[in-house]
Amino acid sequence: MAPESPNLLNHIQPIDYSRGQIIFRQGDPSKDQMFFISKGSVVLSETIDNKECAICRIGENNFFGEMALLTGGKRTASAIAATDGVRLISLDSRIMENMIQKNPKFMFRMLLTAASRHYREELYFSKLFRFVKIDPSHLEFAADYEHCRIHNLGVISRIYGHLSNYYPPGKYLFHSGEPASEKLWFVLQGKLVLCRTTRDGVESEVRDYHPGDLLDLSSLIGSNLRVFSVKAVDDVAVLTSIDRNLLYRVLTLNPKLFFNVFKTIVYDFTILSQCLKISKEAEANLSSTEPVAVATASAEAPSDSEEVNGEGLDHLAEEASKACEESSEKSESAERAETAANS
Repeated sequence: MAPESPNLLNHIQPIDYSRGQIIFRQGDPSKDQMFFISKGSVVLSETIDNKECAICRIGENNFFGEMALLTGGKRTASAIAATDGVRLISLDSRIMENMIQKNPKFMFRMLLTAASRHYREELYFSKLFRFVKIDPSHLEFAADYEHCRIHNLGVISRIYGHLSNYYPPGKYLFHSGEPASEKLWFVLQGKLVLCRTTRDGVESEVRDYHPGDLLDLSSLIGSNLRVFSVKAVDDVAVLTSIDRNLLYRVLTLNPKLFFNVFKTIVYDFTILSQCLKISKEAEANLSSTEPVAVATASAEAPSDSEEVNGEGLDHLAEEASKACEESSEKSESAERAETAANS
């Protein structure tokens, strides 16, 4: 993250933890808090079958705990200080929105981190043999998620000349194994399904997408191989794609739209996590009665102890910020030239 980011936080009292100290436990209320790590690292873990299993390790200048803050639900994992001298800064939604407005680099880092975690969760599906489909409308944050969908369409309204793409039932938007493009897709109309073909040739569905949903989130972090396929179902689906640099520009001009897109990615991640959880449970139950083959991963999933994010996201956030600054300078130059010509 950019050096100036901590300066925005120096008026907030930090909280220090020693190695092994519990920050919060799985199942605790969120208390409208997420955390920024200014020093040290934190391990997130989940209790499975009465055993504590590490999910990931998060280092300095990263954040965690955003899911519970945004969804208003309970903590889905435990957080433990992994080193001595861990220093955290507690952020509530009000402080976070204020920081987003003041520092675009912080904004982009949050967005890219959320997209990176989403892709990491997708990779975990590569380990599964079959999936259990989930219906997001049954989750506790369904109403707010629908609210995000509606407001995501406001991004499109600010982009002139965007092209609509039409997909009849059965047509694929993209397939698993293909590299992601540099475009993010917005669903404008119709219904699509996220799916993946297992090694036994069966196409398993994971979830549906509706107007306002975002597709191909890994495009925000590079041309990673897509884990899933997406196809239209039921009726003609209408979508539009937006170059990520143009998207960054729009979000910079309207922090509220950014926060809405960020929330959508976090909610999407939560949906994916829920699907992964019930799919793993179903697979475990099945394996107790019959042998289950392990699907060959198209891209190797990270180990449970892998540290998420890193300098790569810092670089991407820096590039995004520079692209927006250059775009702004060009717009201002054009406006000055037009004013001079008219005078």
